[in-house]
Amino acid sequence: MIRLSGVVVACVVAGALGQDGTIIGGNLNPNQLVEMSRTSGSTTARAPVGVQPQGLAYDAGRNTLYAVDAGFNSVYTINPDTGATVLLAAVTGASNANGLAYDPGRDVIYVSDNNNNRLYTVDPVTGASSIVGVLTGANGVEGLAYDCDSNTLYGISDLTSRVIVIDPDTAGVTELPLVLPSGNLRGLAYDRSENALYISISVSGNFFRVDLDPLTLTDLGLINPSRAVQGLAVIETSCDTCAADIDGDGELTLFDFLAFQNLFSAGDLAADFDGDGELTLFDFLAFQNAFAAGCG
Repeated sequence: MIRLSGVVVACVVAGALGQDGTIIGGNLNPNQLVEMSRTSGSTTARAPVGVQPQGLAYDAGRNTLYAVDAGFNSVYTINPDTGATVLLAAVTGASNANGLAYDPGRDVIYVSDNNNNRLYTVDPVTGASSIVGVLTGANGVEGLAYDCDSNTLYGISDLTSRVIVIDPDTAGVTELPLVLPSGNLRGLAYDRSENALYISISVSGNFFRVDLDPLTLTDLGLINPSRAVQGLAVIETSCDTCAADIDGDGELTLFDFLAFQNLFSAGDLAADFDGDGELTLFDFLAFQNAFAAGCG
């Protein structure tokens, strides 16, 4: 986990997708995007779409909405105004791809499959897909969400009725100590401004909020008039994706190397660039790689 001080946050205007903090849902009957109320299950219809939006994710850097359709096991980009869809990638090896999340730090899309219980990644530029591993300890993971501030990948397990934290490198699973209502847990989205997760249940049509600190569950009511909402995404400004700019001046210079060395010498875990909880030579190598990658 990388936590840096003095970092410039890159803000991106949400534009046509809506105001910052807008919750977008993927309704399956009919196939369309809907805008979700933050305090209730009320929905407002937006554009019809050409695929079933069973998972949604928002890429603030590109101001792009992604969707996954389990029937085709494919990831698409969606124009939120017209509903037009463009195929980005077929997820190789997937049999029922449902969950979707975007990680801006790694610039990768995560996809979960609730049939084979596996986690995949998709490159948003090339469309190349690869398997991360089996989601051991959780079954029926149909919703994914990513918190780019803490670098945490969340999921919901339909069969265990739990919110889970997923290791993006191994697909290892840790359960949060909160039992969710049972019954087709589908959509999941993380709200940075509230440090909360939103969850949709497709059979009962309920809409829930899970506050993460302290860990509490709130029933926001029935999703209405749309009921079969599966994909969820929150439209928000992007996290910082230039971790090597430690002095926060917007440029990568010798002073960033000096700032990193100062953090490392002081034993500050802000220098833990490989995220293993320790300060070692590998953090120097990880910082050098981040510096060489530049700021996009």
